[in-house]
Amino acid sequence: SKAPDEARDARADAGTEPHRILQEILTGVKSGEAVSDYALAVLPKEHHAAVAEAVCFLRDFNITVCDTERIVWSYEYKVAGTIDGVGVCHNNFVIWDWKTGAAIYWETALQLAAYAHLLTELTGVVVTEAYAVRLPRAGDSGGYEVKRLTSAGLAEAWAAYKSSLSLHRANKVDYWEEADA
Repeated sequence: SKAPDEARDARADAGTEPHRILQEILTGVKSGEAVSDYALAVLPKEHHAAVAEAVCFLRDFNITVCDTERIVWSYEYKVAGTIDGVGVCHNNFVIWDWKTGAAIYWETALQLAAYAHLLTELTGVVVTEAYAVRLPRAGDSGGYEVKRLTSAGLAEAWAAYKSSLSLHRANKVDYWEEADA
């Protein structure tokens, strides 16, 4: 009965390590730079593809990294999260989230929209694009997969996020009262 939970936790752990490594490496890598041979030498081999593809994504989309693992929150909505990356592309602020699972799921659009809104709420920085970037896992072949939200998509996804948050919170309330005959 514990097998599904153990499998889920193992997948989560497998995704956590590449995130940590990417934060350390990309903090020192500017747009278009290659990951140093030293960094790859000390990097566990199973993470080489993910790191290389993350750097390719940043290069291909001409993104300069400004911040990694940026914590954002909202007192108004009582939510918080961590943005994997904040950067600049063509003088506009963009954010991204690394994904190491089997696919980029629809909920990621809501997650990115919330991150963009919270970052703007905290700093005044307006995010014009957000990217979900699926990186290869150990043993995967192929490169990265990317999905993009523009300003219009971020606005629509933010509205959906607020609705789903409201529904989620309403689901935890007991509205019923005892009825006496």
